[in-house]
Amino acid sequence: MKSDVDTTYIKKTLELRDHIEGAFLELGQRLMKIRNEKMWAGEYESFDEFLEEMRITKGTASKIIAVYSMFVIQHKID
Repeated sequence: MKSDVDTTYIKKTLELRDHIEGAFLELGQRLMKIRNEKMWAGEYESFDEFLEEMRITKGTASKIIAVYSMFVIQHKID
């Protein structure tokens, strides 16, 4: 039998997962918008320089944007 502490811990873990999934997709949306609209201009010399500030490699940013694009834009899942 699970204790209330175990049940609460599991519930909080599931909530954390939901939060992370949402934040991940929002990050993809924001990175895409910053890149596509060149919102980095004026503050940074390039999108790559902005990514350095974010401590995200160009490859990682591309993957995050691709996941956002596939799930949210193409398949309308959010």
